[in-house]
Amino acid sequence: MTDIRAFLEKNIELWAAVGNPALLMRFVLNNGDVFEGQSLPPDVAKMPAKACFENAAKLTLDSDYEYYEGFGVREGLPLAVHHAWCVHYGEVIDPTWGDPHMAVYMGVHIPRDDLSVELLKNGVWGVLDIGVYNLEYMYRRDPALKAVGDAFMRKVRAA
Repeated sequence: MTDIRAFLEKNIELWAAVGNPALLMRFVLNNGDVFEGQSLPPDVAKMPAKACFENAAKLTLDSDYEYYEGFGVREGLPLAVHHAWCVHYGEVIDPTWGDPHMAVYMGVHIPRDDLSVELLKNGVWGVLDIGVYNLEYMYRRDPALKAVGDAFMRKVRAA
């Protein structure tokens, strides 16, 4: 299985080479947990493809599962996909991907209260990317990340 930490570190390095600070990847790398995928439990129904943020949020709000947002890497697909899934007692519950047992995940736990507030405030499914990066949320959770973002903006303004 892919070493997702090394994979994200390499992606950050590649983005930096073209002047992009890859703040979302940095946030997940600094604050996330790694999980090996597994098959969907029989008591959890497969949910619509391409709706991971909605699927994971709804499943979380209707159960005692925890919401995670970050990146997934699927076997045979050499890129990190921004993704959301649930965790229950340390086990991945991914109702979106048809083959979660062939994936590795790294994501940040978004507490249920934060999830509810952010969904209502932003009016979109998902917390970390709401059409633009949710820097307010990420900086609040990881104040050191703000220095990276500020340094990037100074370079942009100086150019």
